[in-house]
Amino acid sequence: MRSSFIPLSVAALTVLAGCATPNATQLTISDLEKERFYVSEANFMGSFVDIQRTLNTNTAACGTHYTWRLEPNEVHYANVVYQPYAQAPLSESVLVHLTHYSNGKLKAKSYTYLAETQSAAREVLKSLQQPSLCPSFPERRTQP
Repeated sequence: MRSSFIPLSVAALTVLAGCATPNATQLTISDLEKERFYVSEANFMGSFVDIQRTLNTNTAACGTHYTWRLEPNEVHYANVVYQPYAQAPLSESVLVHLTHYSNGKLKAKSYTYLAETQSAAREVLKSLQQPSLCPSFPERRTQP
């Protein structure tokens, strides 16, 4: 009886560990693209070139920081990480996953780790269509 209890306990702990929220300091883009961090999405017409222009315009207008990354070996997927300040950790930033379709449509999904950055995540999606709109992030959590 006791020997079957140990494997079941180990299995239960393994399942619980898989559901654990990642540590904010070790957060990766793959961690952030999980359903529990999903905030919103927007669909609009455009291309990745249009998005890059918009990001540059938004940076000039608002002083925002971002990182642009095409998915390796994929031509239709990209990620943009909007940072509230230079070198901001991913836990304080907003991730936007972009999918470009052959009909010219773009789908943008926003994700964020912190509940207090959810409004910024929605604003980031709007700023992809209106580059003069400046997303407002909550006050900085970490020290430089």
